Amino acid sequence: MVKVKPQEPPIFIFFIVVLYVISLSFLSIAVSSSALVKFKGGDQWLWLNHEEAHSTGVHNLIIRSDDWVIKKTECRQDNNYEDLMTKTNFDEKQIKVICNSFFDEKEFSVIDKIIKEKKFFYFLVVGAIFLMLIPISKLMAMLRAKNARRHILYKYNCYKRQRSR
Repeated sequence: MVKVKPQEPPIFIFFIVVLYVISLSFLSIAVSSSALVKFKGGDQWLWLNHEEAHSTGVHNLIIRSDDWVIKKTECRQDNNYEDLMTKTNFDEKQIKVICNSFFDEKEFSVIDKIIKEKKFFYFLVVGAIFLMLIPISKLMAMLRAKNARRHILYKYNCYKRQRSR
């Protein structure tokens, strides 16, 4: 006989929620059309594609006050990066690297390579979804056992009432 302990369903629900959040974070990286990069020695991550560079956010729906965007058109100016440096907190060398990545063919191909390589995160999403199936199936089995026990008790009580008449 399967006995469902009261603490088991919340534990399985917790694991399902954790795996769901993990899979969403991997999915947001995998579906993005930008490369997620970080400068050596720096502590700030950024999304970089062929048209713009922007700060990393937790999710596209959440906009923070320190979010910034560098568009390709802003880099065509006369190499005066003062406004971009104040907006992004990067130094001039890092801003030059970002701006060069918009126009240099070699940098263009490196960004394309990074974007293609990050599609690996799809496999992590699929793995997290398959791992979610384990606690979901356990939770479903517990709920079926609980319903079966309730149904058997109901039938037993009906039987006892009929016998006592």
